[in-house]
Amino acid sequence: MSSRKRVSLPARFITCADCLLLLCCCRIVPAQDASAPLAATTAASAVKRVEGFDAPSGIHYLRLSLAAASANTAEPDPPRLTMECREKNGKHDLLWYLSFGGIPEQAFDPPFHPTDTDLFPPHLPRQKLTMFFEGYMKSKPYVRIWVMELSGELRYCNPGMDCPNMEGPQQLLSFLNALPGLRIRGANASGKQLELFFATRPLLDAIKASPVCGP
Repeated sequence: MSSRKRVSLPARFITCADCLLLLCCCRIVPAQDASAPLAATTAASAVKRVEGFDAPSGIHYLRLSLAAASANTAEPDPPRLTMECREKNGKHDLLWYLSFGGIPEQAFDPPFHPTDTDLFPPHLPRQKLTMFFEGYMKSKPYVRIWVMELSGELRYCNPGMDCPNMEGPQQLLSFLNALPGLRIRGANASGKQLELFFATRPLLDAIKASPVCGP
């Protein structure tokens, strides 16, 4: 009697454990499969696209805008980061724009060209913003110059004769590809100090997928 109990009890225990394992697998696998397309759709819809061709300048442009991670996208004009790709005669350029909120989406603004009445571009105020690149680690702070446009948007000052920034937007993209979280600290148009965080992976994927944003 005792020997039959020692044999039958482990057999019943193993059978129950196998059944529980099969039930758990049946519940977990469909849940993972169902969530994957939802995550992809959410990431793809996070970026707003405005594409067009400016005939006077001959520039094909693409504006890609991403709201800040903490922004309420149901509210009008939330804080956003915009990357604008430009292509003309096979040459590409990239501009970065930042809004701390309350500024409508801007249309394409072509490069300045002198006229008889306006020989020089307008002198626009500048502001220092502190940037951190975050991912598996956090970078050192990068304090860089941004130009305040007439609309209130801030434009990253691309390196040149009139700009002390050392890195251009393409180099900043290489930072983001390694550390895709961008934290920016600075002041809005009213002087209030603010901090924004952007999870830029959807924005980077949109740039890679567009020929207008070629190197």
